Amino acid sequence: MSRKCDLCGHTHFEKLINKNGFDLVKCKKCNLVFVFPQPSDKTIKDLYSFKKGYKFHHNFPLFENRLKMIMKFKKRGKLLDVGCSTGEFLLLAKKYKWNVYGVEISEDAEKIAKNKHKLNVFIGTLEDAKYPSKFFDVISLGDVIEHVKSPAKFLSEINRILKDDGIIFISTPNINSFFPNITHKIFRRFNGEWPHPKPPHHLFEFSDRTIKELLYKKGFVISKLNFKRIGFIHTIDGIYLIKMRLKKLFKIKSIKIILELFYLISLKISFIFLYFLDYFIFLFTKRGNTMDMIVIKEE
Repeated sequence: MSRKCDLCGHTHFEKLINKNGFDLVKCKKCNLVFVFPQPSDKTIKDLYSFKKGYKFHHNFPLFENRLKMIMKFKKRGKLLDVGCSTGEFLLLAKKYKWNVYGVEISEDAEKIAKNKHKLNVFIGTLEDAKYPSKFFDVISLGDVIEHVKSPAKFLSEINRILKDDGIIFISTPNINSFFPNITHKIFRRFNGEWPHPKPPHHLFEFSDRTIKELLYKKGFVISKLNFKRIGFIHTIDGIYLIKMRLKKLFKIKSIKIILELFYLISLKISFIFLYFLDYFIFLFTKRGNTMDMIVIKEE
């Protein structure tokens, strides 16, 4: 199965890891990191089913900070939230007199947004919604762009439906920060589970450079970029790693149990140390493991 890199069109990749049954690769030309081959549409749809374990999170401080960042550039107008889940961010924006729209791939979440919150939400992909050209003043992509199968095609559609003076809010993890880099080197050396990437939920892993280049290729420039740090559990992907190690532990019926327990304890101690080291590095460099940005059309 062949695929071209979504950023540069190259066809030669370096395999980084296999996680959750999916290969994560890096383009040898531009260093974009992504899942290859990609999961089927059905697999992706099932990821966002309540029956399959999908859960939505109401992070109201995060929503408030997102809206504050947006309103430094735009005060009113039509706002589209792609990946709106059950619509809590749209409800917040509506209180500030925004004319709100949503797109959501999860049928379960969309039902709550429509039936409970009475919001204007389209179920499906952004491309399927077929909004009019130059329709929106603001498009919000909160932890979304890393989930789509082709960010390049996705951004082309964003460019079409965004007004010429419109803005995009994007948040996405940053693979080119201290914690992802150091943990990848450690786990590649010791054949462990790299905690940063989360396939198949995250189909792409961007750095500040690759996201900037992709946006520029699609007619956008970054107007404002803030680096942040995400929480402890999300940083180390602790639940996943504990499950994986415990599954292995319960299959062992010999003295290796002691060695496995020692490995698990050492793993968590090293994570805690690296997490706090990452905190101090962030204080000096201001380069965190997640990025919030305001994007505008190139003039």
